[in-house]
Amino acid sequence: MAVLNSIPGNEQLLELMKIVKEDPSYAQREVYLTALKKARFLAPIEWITTKDSRRRTLATIYKASGERYLLAFTSWEELLKWRENKDDRVVVLSHEELRQQVLDKSTTYDGFVIDPYGVNLITPRQEIISSLPLVAPKTTRSAGREAIISIPRVYPQRMLNAIIAQLKDFYTVRCAYFLLMATE
Repeated sequence: MAVLNSIPGNEQLLELMKIVKEDPSYAQREVYLTALKKARFLAPIEWITTKDSRRRTLATIYKASGERYLLAFTSWEELLKWRENKDDRVVVLSHEELRQQVLDKSTTYDGFVIDPYGVNLITPRQEIISSLPLVAPKTTRSAGREAIISIPRVYPQRMLNAIIAQLKDFYTVRCAYFLLMATE
């Protein structure tokens, strides 16, 4: 994280965000994702004061459903649409740093939103997880059969939602992982 000294140049990303919002085709999305990985974002900092301490945290926004998203802005103009305080403290984060903030186990972010009062592109946690590079498949042998275990590229979301709903009833389950296993 770097303290802001200059405004990041995200002009190409802004144009691509508008195109992807209108036409989310695979080809356009790939161009957008390439630009997104190179982009830098303004992330506002908020201070949380308790009786005993004061700490800073990245600003978030909540959906009506209670989901909590990190705020990321492509320009000062977009940031000022959120809050017109020109004295706000911000840090400049890369796309990878935003992803890491969401995936950090000590945080409870449901994703991040880019320009929430402009283009409003939401990247949910599940999309971040599914876009992680695949790990090298592990091969195991058992009774003459070979199995490949890897992270799936596409998640069966309806099935996972049903599993999550069931697992919430078990207080002993703190986390669960979904992997793909295929045999020869």
